[in-house]
Amino acid sequence: MKLTHPIFSEPIFFRENRVQVLAVEAPGAFRKLVTELTRQSEGGEGAFVLSCDDVCLDPAEHLQVIFDYIHPQTLEKRLLNKAIAALLKEAQEAMPEETFQFARAVQMYLGQLAALADYPVAFEQSENLLDLLKAMNFRVDLSDLPVCEALYERIALVHNLAKNQCFVLVNARAYFSAEELTNLYAMARYRKISLLMMESRIEGPLSDEDIRLFDADLCELTLDSGQEIE
Repeated sequence: MKLTHPIFSEPIFFRENRVQVLAVEAPGAFRKLVTELTRQSEGGEGAFVLSCDDVCLDPAEHLQVIFDYIHPQTLEKRLLNKAIAALLKEAQEAMPEETFQFARAVQMYLGQLAALADYPVAFEQSENLLDLLKAMNFRVDLSDLPVCEALYERIALVHNLAKNQCFVLVNARAYFSAEELTNLYAMARYRKISLLMMESRIEGPLSDEDIRLFDADLCELTLDSGQEIE
């Protein structure tokens, strides 16, 4: 997977066992790039191009931009539906009798409820538990987890639910310690997750990082984690 933009001298390549860092020290340029990337992740226009095996990917489907670490983002509807459907499939395999009895009990209750009505009623005569769970607002809830753990869980979940996802964390160094980021990087390596850290400044490079730096004058430097940043 790679990410390109007209400001880059060459694409950012997401390599296995490496974390990509894009540091932009000029505030206006940093704000513009973050805004543009976020807009594209929401289906808007922009100059970033995300691709995999030389096939362009729709940023709205494949780009996850995260900048609010205090309030975990809720899953998009399509991903939430995938998560619930996967859970129901597991339930049908792990506890088929309980799942069948629950669906049957719901239908029996609705039939008894209909019999009480003084007017004609109708309801879906099916065992579609997915619709029932959605009606009961069954959902992924990371709000009670520690901030760093909630971030890990959300990234891992989306990665498992959808193919070719690129995760962009904006100014994560302001929220997380070096140890927490190192743990995040370890998780990304293990799950082969494409991870881009966008920072307004960079100090103390961590291991496994490839750094693309634009200084205050927008001069571009490419560093690895063994180099010092002056």
